[in-house]
Amino acid sequence: MADFNRRYPEIEIQLATSTRPITEFSGNFDIALQTNGRPSGSHRLVFTAEDEIFPVCSPAYLSGVFTPLSLNALLNHRLLHHHAEPADWLEWDGWFSAMGCFNITAAEHAVFDSYPLLLQAAVAGHGIALGWRRTTQRMIENGELIRPVAESLSQRDAIALYTRQGAPHRPGSEALLGWLRERLSDR
Repeated sequence: MADFNRRYPEIEIQLATSTRPITEFSGNFDIALQTNGRPSGSHRLVFTAEDEIFPVCSPAYLSGVFTPLSLNALLNHRLLHHHAEPADWLEWDGWFSAMGCFNITAAEHAVFDSYPLLLQAAVAGHGIALGWRRTTQRMIENGELIRPVAESLSQRDAIALYTRQGAPHRPGSEALLGWLRERLSDR
């Protein structure tokens, strides 16, 4: 958002966050962003964006271990799970299945109901989490996280942007949509 604020200092943004689908949001909004496939009601889909899902962990967690790990070796590590309600979030079993692995009994695991807390646990060295490129890339670039395996799962329409049904057209909203389209387009 800092880039948007630099480009459009005259536009004031009110940001609300929720782990619930937009159909359960009781307030007004002009633009909503959520993982694709969640209930959206009669709100208008404006566009979708790609993302990529792959394991991440702190460098300290795998200190002294040769990487990249094989998928089988990954199962010997503590896997950090994110469990969302409703269950519309890719979890380890789905990711391993997409990689062609169907017998996925991990030695240890921990479950989180918050994706930000899951990532904090990974940064703190508590295990290996599934990360989404758009939310982990900066932490990878800063050296807080690494990718312990080479495999990843591309999600073509992972992120969906909506406008609220009946929302008035505002120049600020149009500017934000344009900026989001630019930021979420894969270069």
